[in-house]
This record gives sequence, structure tokens and C-alpha cells, in this order.
Amino acid sequence: MQAKDKDGDLFPMWGTCQGFELMSVLVAKQNLLTAVDAEDLPLPLNFTTEATDSVLFGKLPRDVYLPLKTENVTANYHSWALTPKNFSENKDLRSFFKVLSTNTDRNGKEFISSMEAYKYPVYAVQWHPEKNNFVWKSKAHINHDANAVRVSQYFADFFVAQGDNNGCNNIPEGVQKSIGSPNCPIPATQNLVSAH
Repeated sequence: MQAKDKDGDLFPMWGTCQGFELMSVLVAKQNLLTAVDAEDLPLPLNFTTEATDSVLFGKLPRDVYLPLKTENVTANYHSWALTPKNFSENKDLRSFFKVLSTNTDRNGKEFISSMEAYKYPVYAVQWHPEKNNFVWKSKAHINHDANAVRVSQYFADFFVAQGDNNGCNNIPEGVQKSIGSPNCPIPATQNLVSAH
């Protein structure tokens, strides 16, 4: 982030689930997380008014926006969250992030589900956009329909495009080849024990 301030160079950051939680703790300079019941809970997003002109959601195509707003396409797998109350009471969080969406857990407790920084390309989602495409566990309630997959792919494409705006994309060809898929196989996830 200092590079953007100094040189105008963008360095996008994305936090998913625990990444969201870590970003909130780092920015707040304290742990403001609250226990919630949101393990294996697919939900639509409750967009805030700030989502309309946000970088993350402001230009959503209709076929991504409508499922996000009306269908259970976000996979929530967390037992901790940042509440709007805790967010609003912390000056550092309020000045760094804007809240883009909220949700409620099984007990009706509201939590922040998406936010982005005002000044930097920093995005945080409490839900897992990757699970719709890549996690196939028989007992999990992860939506794999066409809309859910489209939503997942949209955010992958979004973040890759954010990275393309970074001036530090001159990776030597040998390094590029070494990090390609033959050297980094993708394991099957159906038999993994982890909840995350």
C-alpha cells in the first residue's frame, strides 16, 4: 500500500474468510470479531448503498448481480465475524473500509460479509467465492448451479484484472514456467477432511 502512495503502483489484496478477519484485526488494531453461527451456510448478499459505486460490486453484470442478491450463492464457513456495530465503533475500520454487504447467521446476528478499502485495491469477503467451483463435498451445502459458478468465476476474473493493473508483472519466463500447473497439481477436494 505504501508503494501506491509513493509510486502510484497498485498492489491488490484479497482476503477471504479468515483473510477478511485478519484484515479487520490488523486495520482495527484489535480483535473485534464476534462469535456467529455461519458454518456451511449458503446465503445471498444484502447489499449496502455503498455497494452501488464500489469497485468490487459497482459494475456487476446483471447475471452476477441478481444471483448474488437473490440466491444462496455465497458459501459461508465461519464461526467468527465482524458486526456492523463493532465496525462502526472503530475509527480505523471506518476510515479504511466501506461496508458493501451484510448477512445474518442462523440466529439472526448481522455480520459484515463484504468490504473494500476507500483508497487502495483491498477487498475482503467473509464468504468463499472459490468453493462454488472447486469444493465438492457430499455433505456440504455449497451451491454448484450455473449461477453460483458464474458468480465464482466473476470474482476470480475480477481479481486477476486487478493484478493486471500492477506494474510489477515482469516475471522472468523461467519463473513463469516453474509455477505453471504441471508443477503445481490441483488436488481433488472430495475426500479432504478440513472444513475450510
